[in-house]
Amino acid sequence: MMSLASMKKPFRILTLILVASSAAACSALTPSAKAPINLPPLPSEVLWICKADWEGKQVCKPTCPEGVLVPDRDIDQAETETYWIQDRAGLRTCRNALNTTFRFYENLRTELSAPEK
Repeated sequence: MMSLASMKKPFRILTLILVASSAAACSALTPSAKAPINLPPLPSEVLWICKADWEGKQVCKPTCPEGVLVPDRDIDQAETETYWIQDRAGLRTCRNALNTTFRFYENLRTELSAPEK
């Protein structure tokens, strides 16, 4: 006849095998772990500013232009103001594009967050 202690040993081994296999199966079979994440592209107004020129053609420029190049000579007050205004306009455009990008990804993050239980 088998003793009670000898019957517990196979039961413990079987229990450990079942627990280990179920834990491994859960992580491998979780649909969210294997699901591809397809993010939509950034809106075009974030990357490019498109306007019609005087001929009616659409001209696109990057939203964050390079800084204004100041000539390597002494410049007067009018030129200083002109360059400053151009530079500030570029910075404002870039800031607006950055804010649009931030709102785009913030909306995406809230849409992808887990539903409330």
